[in-house]
Parts: sequence; C-alpha cells; structure tokens
Amino acid sequence: MRRLAPLALTLFGLLLAACDGGGNPLIGTWRMVPEKGNPLSEGLGMLMKDQTIEFRSDSMIAGGEATKVTYEVSGERVIVYPAGRDKGTVYVILGEDRIANELALGQRMIFERVEK
Repeated sequence: MRRLAPLALTLFGLLLAACDGGGNPLIGTWRMVPEKGNPLSEGLGMLMKDQTIEFRSDSMIAGGEATKVTYEVSGERVIVYPAGRDKGTVYVILGEDRIANELALGQRMIFERVEK
C-alpha cells in the first residue's frame, strides 16, 4: 500500500495538469489593458475597453467568435496557431496574470487575467 501512494499522487498531479490546460499558461479569460507610454496600446485599449479573449484547450474566443487553435509553449512564450494556418500569434508571459501579444516593430498589447 505504501508503494501505491506515490503513484496515486503522481496520477492525481497529472489529472490536475490536464484540467488546467496541461501547463498552458494562456488557458483562461483575458482583458486588454492600455500600456502607459505605448500610443498603440493606449489607443486600442480605449477602443477595446471591456473586450475579452478566452483561451481554451483547443480553441479561443475573441469578438464572440470561436476559432479552433493549437498551442506551442516554449518557456515564457506561447504561439497560438489558428486551425489551417502555419503562422501564429506570439504571447509572452509577463507574470501569472499578465501577458503581452507581440506585434510588429516592437509594439505589444498587454492583457490581464479576468477573475471568475
């Protein structure tokens, strides 16, 4: 019985990992917030006030539309690939509840996790 305890704990840990997106830090709902000093981010932040994006294990919902996606997680970077496309969107994990969407020319959009 003592030998089964470590196995049971390991299996329980794997089950929890599967429930939270399998180690994908994007899983959840996010709201865009303006980044001070970044004119593009400030402008879009005002336009997109209260808009959210939700990442699920195999899809994302933005603008009320669901899209099938796959994820490539590499350290602090997650690339989101819409189904049928070979180019993805890069998100950088800034902290447990903050991510940045990397854009061209060094721009970025900041998102904060929405508490449920």
